[in-house]
Amino acid sequence: QANNAQLFDLVYGGKVPPKPVPQKPPVDRTVYKVEINEADPVKGAPNALITMVEFSEFQCPFCKKLNPTVDQLMKDYDGKIRLVFKQNPLPFHKDAMPASMAALCAKEQGKFWEMHDKLFAGQPALDAATLEKYAGEIGIDAGKWKACMGENRYNAQILADQEMAGKVTARGTPNVFINGRKMTGAKPVEEFKAIIDEELKKAEAVVAKGVTPD
Repeated sequence: QANNAQLFDLVYGGKVPPKPVPQKPPVDRTVYKVEINEADPVKGAPNALITMVEFSEFQCPFCKKLNPTVDQLMKDYDGKIRLVFKQNPLPFHKDAMPASMAALCAKEQGKFWEMHDKLFAGQPALDAATLEKYAGEIGIDAGKWKACMGENRYNAQILADQEMAGKVTARGTPNVFINGRKMTGAKPVEEFKAIIDEELKKAEAVVAKGVTPD
């Protein structure tokens, strides 16, 4: 007892041990080089100081859950952020690959984000007939869209996105990179904002030294 009064009270005195204080995981400050190209669907300010790259797929329920958070970030950081969407259809989701193709075929006609929203809103209905129905609802040329789908025209682009996902350890979905810093899963908007604010300060400091935003 003299050596360890606290332990004596717990073992012999019948005291209830205190609840452990939850520890926050350490902040991951790894910066990944996530390559983007002209074929990627993009929205937001072209020369934004924050680039958010989202590896996602349309059959994933967690990706759907993240979608309102991404929309909120695009609104709250309007003019300071751009979103790049990368396709990462997972092999155990049978409708994910056709859905990714459907979105990219819609992009040919300038309607990627409209199809993106339809696919998430309609989840889990992503069979071939439903994809065609969505294409009609967003007002694109059905014949051109069907031809694109029939040719699997964007198969190579999707595979390239998946290869890039592997290189930056974004194997599941969703994974979001904020100026190269990874956020995995449908985290609360506050966690995204904490990293965005930190990276925004860094970027603004670099621009203040004369580096152009692009």
